[in-house]
Amino acid sequence: MATLYGNGLSPFVRKVRVVLAEKNVAHEHDPVVPFNVSAEYKAISPLGKIPAYRDEKGALPDSSVISAYLEKRHPTPALYPIDPYEYARARSGSRSTPTRRSSRFRALRSSFRASSGRAS
Repeated sequence: MATLYGNGLSPFVRKVRVVLAEKNVAHEHDPVVPFNVSAEYKAISPLGKIPAYRDEKGALPDSSVISAYLEKRHPTPALYPIDPYEYARARSGSRSTPTRRSSRFRALRSSFRASSGRAS
């Protein structure tokens, strides 16, 4: 089964969690904290940063790389517009503020908080 590595407090980990949820990809979550990481984790993420993602094809670091991989690997539902200009605009917005602009993210964040007993 696929595994997402990284502490859920990271906006970059949350970005990948939203993509996984939107695409309904079954996965495990290993809440790695990016300090004094093990040699085993550095084999997955050479710089020791979060997030990282591993499935049967291999391991990938970086939320944008992981999101792009998941978009290609699981094309429906599409998270980006087909039109090249609109695609570029969507990518531009996702790079400046990883997750907070998306209404989908806000809805999922509320759902995650509700399921964990935290207030919105």
